[in-house]
Amino acid sequence: MNAAIIAIALLTGSAPAAPPEDLIALRATDTTAAHGLVRLSGGRAAGVRLGQPAWVIADGRAVAAGRVQMVTDDTAVLSLRSGRVADGSLVVVMPVDLPARRRDFLPDGVTIRGRMTRVAPGRGSGWMDVGAEAGLARGDRVLIRRNGIPIALGEVVLLEPELALVSLEPVVSNALSEAGDDVELWPAPALRRRGRIDSAVLAVEPGADGEQLTVVGSAADGLVPGRQVDLFRGGRYVAMAVVTGGHGPLSLAAVLSYARAEAPAEGDTAVLRAVGEQAGGPLKAPVFRIEGDYCLLAAGENDGVRVGERFRVRRADPAEPTVFRDVAELTVRTVKVDYCGVDVRILDEAAGPLRECELAERGDEEDPWPPAGIIESVDPATGTAVAAVDPGRDLRAGHVVRWVPDASAAPRAPAGAALVLARDGDGLILAIPPGWGDPAAARLARIDAPAGRAGTTRPAASG
Repeated sequence: MNAAIIAIALLTGSAPAAPPEDLIALRATDTTAAHGLVRLSGGRAAGVRLGQPAWVIADGRAVAAGRVQMVTDDTAVLSLRSGRVADGSLVVVMPVDLPARRRDFLPDGVTIRGRMTRVAPGRGSGWMDVGAEAGLARGDRVLIRRNGIPIALGEVVLLEPELALVSLEPVVSNALSEAGDDVELWPAPALRRRGRIDSAVLAVEPGADGEQLTVVGSAADGLVPGRQVDLFRGGRYVAMAVVTGGHGPLSLAAVLSYARAEAPAEGDTAVLRAVGEQAGGPLKAPVFRIEGDYCLLAAGENDGVRVGERFRVRRADPAEPTVFRDVAELTVRTVKVDYCGVDVRILDEAAGPLRECELAERGDEEDPWPPAGIIESVDPATGTAVAAVDPGRDLRAGHVVRWVPDASAAPRAPAGAALVLARDGDGLILAIPPGWGDPAAARLARIDAPAGRAGTTRPAASG
């Protein structure tokens, strides 16, 4: 796994405000040293520290990457692991602990992910290939999957910069954790901020009134009887269910037939809805029983829905997949415990009528992470990518973007995040760190950027 770690100060529309963090912009002043060593124009006084990752920017891309190997008050030496550098080239240096200080601001759909590298003989613990530099902390809970199916829960008990030792608690009787299993920070930070968790379907069984599900998580995680969960597969809505009980680290839930777009399956993501004071936050819910300009929406008193509140249905523009347009507005007329009745106003007649189980979003506010562009190329050697973006978007070095893999190229790959290292016109140079997304799935991915600013870069020195 790529050892260079960058930090991402990620903010969603619902995230608490966070102070911007500065990248350190320097210049390469001596590139003639042997063994891939490059002298930099700043040192400790500029904020440079041993071990910090750095990227060399030239010709509209990152041409080299490495780590700081030596530091004095006014200079530093960068050891390259790839690429060549010319004198005067821009070098962007990142504080090595920034991911740990920013991981709780990751946007929706992004979490820290890695793999098991080895497991103890008794299978009670194992090492994963991301650690403190990726933002993990002792006591973090993790979910272990194999082929998308959860097989164990874990907790981080020991940290190294690029590794973490986790305890392991099986959640299935026919599989134990082993090297190669996928591991992810759980719950995902963006959901945890809003009082929600992203569980997973472990088993599906037929029932008299609909499928019965076994999902990962217990009452201690918030899966108490009566809580509602939305099921998704690859970002596509599947069904809605209600928690009915639980035992140990697992819970049971019943699928609601009226809010079921398709049959649930093992490995589906089950997102727990917020309750109480947090229930009034962002929400997507399916429409059903459509009758002309009136339909029902699978959201009600439990979700903080109020009479007069408005939802909207958005669809990607067929001619421009990075652009989403409002096609319908739904105004709440009546509210029940777990659903409401809404009046439908079609905003785009050319888009056609509403469809059963199409998702409606709460509120009139603009998407806090609207689409901004497309990743055109990825360079695994430097852990970077180049993206083309809307020239009108205010995206500069230090800003953060989310990337959503192209469904045809990577159908089940989760979303990732990246930091803007530099901008050249409508081109962005992005750094994709280990643990924060799979670079192999990033090519042709859609770029989403926060509507406001999410961090800045202040040059610390110049060459």
